[in-house]
Amino acid sequence: MTEFLAERTPETLSSMTAALSDAYRQVRGEEIPDRILALLLALSDYETATFKKIFHHNLGNIVVTSESQPYFHLNGRDGKPTVHRYRIYDTLEDGAVGYVSQLLSPTRPQWAEGLLSGDPVFFVDSLSGLHGGARYHETDPDQYRRTFLGRYAKYEPAFTTPDAEAAEPGFRESSSQTNVFAWMFAASAGLLGMRMLLKGRRS
Repeated sequence: MTEFLAERTPETLSSMTAALSDAYRQVRGEEIPDRILALLLALSDYETATFKKIFHHNLGNIVVTSESQPYFHLNGRDGKPTVHRYRIYDTLEDGAVGYVSQLLSPTRPQWAEGLLSGDPVFFVDSLSGLHGGARYHETDPDQYRRTFLGRYAKYEPAFTTPDAEAAEPGFRESSSQTNVFAWMFAASAGLLGMRMLLKGRRS
């Protein structure tokens, strides 16, 4: 197994939307529903600091599953490398397919059920192992749920919950309620516009 230095490959909302839509179509053989796209974007947003800390096109901090797969390490808060070996993908498209395939894997049926439900609370609790099966993360489930739901609200403004945390640390403290709604609306409009553009290209 070969280790590589962590190389950033940041993405934008538009590139992520296109890549995840294509990946879902490739894996599932159907168009991606808006709510499932929002779930995929929210989880990657959480895991990669709003797509700015994507490394080697790994959209969800997926770990290697074979001794033959090349990998990279990420540093923890103490500045030391974590024990996890994260998978390397050659392109954004490969990373998107790997990310979607991981969440829909038959070896992780709870994750797949959560994602396909389109329900953000059921999905995030599935990732926390609260419905049985493996955990996607090692964070406290309540903390993970609150932060994830805050991220999800960026891509699905109709969703509101008193348990959702701000999309970015300190965001609510530094913004008025009006600005929060305006920002969420802009994110939603951008996502909708990108999906319409993608549909136009395929027609």
